[in-house]
Amino acid sequence: MASVAEIFGSSLRRIRMQRGITQKRLGAMTGMSHTFIGEMERGLKAPNLNAVIAIAEALNAGVEELMAGFIRKPVAPRQPGEAITAARLKTTRIGARFRRHRG
Repeated sequence: MASVAEIFGSSLRRIRMQRGITQKRLGAMTGMSHTFIGEMERGLKAPNLNAVIAIAEALNAGVEELMAGFIRKPVAPRQPGEAITAARLKTTRIGARFRRHRG
């Protein structure tokens, strides 16, 4: 079974490329290095929840969309301009799962 970092990284790369954003640009948008973005995409580094939220906001994607392979439920694509709300983030449940699987 793929790790949380690998699942997240695969989703991150797919969504970033769909949006036509480079690793360098995403890094600038989130305050993260492009090296770290690349390491996350390859499943070598797992982001903390704050990083996941920053990436989701920069890509106009839901946290659940980035974690779709891990959450194991259908996720509808977000509409452009849709705000990330506390209800959609479900940070307590996702954060707990993320911490548990980070090891």
